[in-house]
Amino acid sequence: MNMRMAWLLLVAALAGCSAMGGSKSADTSYENADVVPIKAAAEPNALLGIEYMKANQNDQAMEHLQRALIHDPDSPLAHSGIAVLYERLGENSQAEAHFKRAIELAPRGSDAANNYGRFLCTLERYDEATAAFELALANPLYQTPQNTYTNLGLCALRDGEQDLAEHYFRLALGKSPNFPPALMQMAKLSWDTGNALQARAYLQRLTARIRPTPSVLWLGVQVERELGDRGAADSYALKLRELFPTSPETKLLLTSER
Repeated sequence: MNMRMAWLLLVAALAGCSAMGGSKSADTSYENADVVPIKAAAEPNALLGIEYMKANQNDQAMEHLQRALIHDPDSPLAHSGIAVLYERLGENSQAEAHFKRAIELAPRGSDAANNYGRFLCTLERYDEATAAFELALANPLYQTPQNTYTNLGLCALRDGEQDLAEHYFRLALGKSPNFPPALMQMAKLSWDTGNALQARAYLQRLTARIRPTPSVLWLGVQVERELGDRGAADSYALKLRELFPTSPETKLLLTSER
């Protein structure tokens, strides 16, 4: 697996973060201090740690990411990976230190800067988040700027800047016209601003490319009801009940049908 693929895995690892108690230290004096530093072993350990994160096996992820940093204390991948993990564990100071070190070691590592911006946004440090996102976008070789533009939009929404958010989501779609996260956000924004017809168009593009989520299906129900297409609304509702019978969105649907 090349370094680009490794960085992209970090983005995937951010979904579904879960808190859990306790973690090992962030410095290099780990319990596994008997590990013989072999620089070439850093990347395989970092990659394995990221895979464990994706599986929500945080203890194993920590062990391998720490091993990676023993093998190579200057591995941007290991620093970025362990930053994501410390964020997941709620240890924000440790997370920030490792994010900064990853960016320092690889200034053109746009995915690390993107993840750091997203992290800062969750802390409501919006100006700093924007600066990190802009750093990610400053790299002309960045292959997935749609990720960062979408994160900029989500951050703008958190800050109450709806028009700015729409601007960023449109930029994301300009880079990747069928990027599902940006399509979903534009569908939501269109619905929230009273443009049901535009919301329908975004939803149709979205559902043609991904397996619908409960939030997509519930939005589809509402949009089609507003537009008077009972058949389309019923189709969304049927999928929502069958695929996600216990979801909060299904409960909303059942309540709306009483």
